[in-house]
Amino acid sequence: MNVIENISLPSVVILHFRQDEHPQARTVHYQCLIDPADTASFSPSGDFIRFSHTPNEHGQHSEVHGWVRVDDLVLDEVLQELLGDVWVTEDDGCRDDYVVILDKREAG
Repeated sequence: MNVIENISLPSVVILHFRQDEHPQARTVHYQCLIDPADTASFSPSGDFIRFSHTPNEHGQHSEVHGWVRVDDLVLDEVLQELLGDVWVTEDDGCRDDYVVILDKREAG
């Protein structure tokens, strides 16, 4: 379980909310699309990311909807990355070295 920090390619990920981490309760996990090139999905400060239920041009969408504070998210696993026009998994060459916080403040 890694903290989200730096995703350089459009990626389909499994994540959860840090506030949901309770020893007595089951943590709910969500599949989400994170596209660092979609600057409209990031607040000017970089503190928030916006997830949408509307599929993108590749048919991917998120199970979370609306603006979410980046620091509240925990990235559990990267399922797929978009390399060119093809969605690939770790078996196909998707990176598995994520320990990152979607930091648009440094990229912008």
